[in-house]
Amino acid sequence: MTVRPWVCRIYPERNSSLFARVQVWPTKKAFLAHINENCTFIGGRGAGRTCQGTCSREHRTLYRKNRPARRRPIFATVNLWRGKLTMSVVTHELFHATIAWAWRVQFPLRELTDDENVTSTEERITYAHSEMCRQFMVRALQPGGPYTKTDGLVSTS
Repeated sequence: MTVRPWVCRIYPERNSSLFARVQVWPTKKAFLAHINENCTFIGGRGAGRTCQGTCSREHRTLYRKNRPARRRPIFATVNLWRGKLTMSVVTHELFHATIAWAWRVQFPLRELTDDENVTSTEERITYAHSEMCRQFMVRALQPGGPYTKTDGLVSTS
């Protein structure tokens, strides 16, 4: 039997098609099998066995005959596992997704250090991060989501 994660999309800004894909694996074993197969770590293969979540930037391009190439709207994939869905792990990985979004939209990160006061630039990136966290929690708390009690497996609905 193939182990499948619970999956959702989260969007950092309204009226934008850009999204991060969040995958919650039912067990640490399934999580590690997936990330060791699909993720690259600084320490090499197997270096991720002690991590509790990952976030990978996505750069996918759609090529169609007689049409210009187009970047797909996905900018990051976040992998988590059900036994470690703590606020700390979830917000940490979603902050990596926020930075992936910032790179994708060419967010002016240097402007964040220009002023000691809260600026509209700071508000935008803060809103994007909080919106992704909010959407994840809303979806994860729905029936069948990873925070709900099921038969011990993560729902794939």
